[in-house]
Amino acid sequence: KDQSQISVERSTGPTPVIGTHTRINTALIG
Repeated sequence: KDQSQISVERSTGPTPVIGTHTRINTALIG
C-alpha cells in the first residue's frame, strides 16, 4: 500500500476508502 492510501484509511475509515482508492488507482494506472 502507498503511504497516502494508509493515511486515507486512517482519516476516512473503511467505508469511503474504497472510492478514494479507486480514484488513486485510476490516477496511478491511468
